[in-house]
Amino acid sequence: MKEECLLVIINQSYREGMTQEEVYSVARKSWRISSSKLSTLKYVFAVSNSKIVGMFECYDWNEVKDETDLEYNGEN
Repeated sequence: MKEECLLVIINQSYREGMTQEEVYSVARKSWRISSSKLSTLKYVFAVSNSKIVGMFECYDWNEVKDETDLEYNGEN
């Protein structure tokens, strides 16, 4: 079965040893995608220097106008 995914490049923001919460916080700011594609996305991968440093499964999408609108809870 084919799953659609989104790769988010975080080269400049990533540093070795970041927690998944920190990776999510950096990567989520870059998730800009057409609303028509949201229903097909299952996973978002955070990538730094060609290495996957975070993987997040998409359960739901929310429009965020301010970065304080959505906090990481380990399930987002």
